[in-house]
Amino acid sequence: MTLPPDESPTMTLRHAFAAALLATCAGAQAQSIALTDQTTLGDVFPWGEGIAMTTAAAESGESPLSGSSALLFDALEAGLGLAAGSLPAEVLEGSAFRLDFTLDAPARVGFDWALNTLELDPAFADRAFVQVDGGALQWLGRAGAALLTGRFSHAFTGAGAHTLTLGVVDVGDVGGLSVLSADGLSVSAVPEPAALALLLAGLGVVGVAARRRAG
Repeated sequence: MTLPPDESPTMTLRHAFAAALLATCAGAQAQSIALTDQTTLGDVFPWGEGIAMTTAAAESGESPLSGSSALLFDALEAGLGLAAGSLPAEVLEGSAFRLDFTLDAPARVGFDWALNTLELDPAFADRAFVQVDGGALQWLGRAGAALLTGRFSHAFTGAGAHTLTLGVVDVGDVGGLSVLSADGLSVSAVPEPAALALLLAGLGVVGVAARRRAG
């Protein structure tokens, strides 16, 4: 497994994934985005222009790369704002990172992610997740023998305060270190409902005109 490279201990998450959110505001067109807070739960650290997190816990004989151990399932649930027992029973510990931000108009936020592991037993495949606005966890995938990658994107359809959380959890046992990394954060405008309706109406008119010409 390839681990993220070492970073300067003086580098903060504000210089990494969180800063990327602010850096993409120019591409968000009509709306502005303001970072209001960021929360780390467990072993979370900067990685290039993004962030990374692991399932490592000192209590399990592992060496957390941030100096902070992954949290036990109950502490992770509390940190994620989930009710006790919300995580699947096989989840034992994990780490997560949460961004709190405000929008003054709808926006689509996305990022690339990669999940790597030393866990070789498929019965204990660790998992990565994302959580939007404190809702139910959405599972990104299960770690396997090969590097697992993907891109997550979500359309925030309303202005105001929002949260975006991603994390990784140990499943079945606390062995087999797993690493979730994320970068490539992007922000793009999402049409207001009225503007979208106008666009669809315009497309309908174009379609009718095209059919008449064809006839």
